[in-house]
Amino acid sequence: MTAWAYAIGLACGAAAVPQAAAAHGGGGGMGFSFGIPFYVYPPPPPVIYAPPPPLVYGPMGPVQAVPASPPYTDSLGRYCREYRSTAIVEGRRQPIYGTACLAPDGTWRAVR
Repeated sequence: MTAWAYAIGLACGAAAVPQAAAAHGGGGGMGFSFGIPFYVYPPPPPVIYAPPPPLVYGPMGPVQAVPASPPYTDSLGRYCREYRSTAIVEGRRQPIYGTACLAPDGTWRAVR
């Protein structure tokens, strides 16, 4: 066996001896070993998810509402009335409607 054949056999991962190469599945003394993977891929990079941006509300001032119905007493015995007003939603003025009830401290609280 020549030195060239011996070097090829070592590079392929098998012994250069023909009996050992045949025992490992090599053909014709070439020294191929099928137990060694030919391609090695690196692991994928880690996936990092960014958290969503924080939700920030602007300061809530007093709401100027116009009564939209006469006062009434609801099923819980609260003094309530419907109201209508406007609010700025996404930079545009939008009409809003709801129900407000009188709280024990004398302020009106939106309940719907």
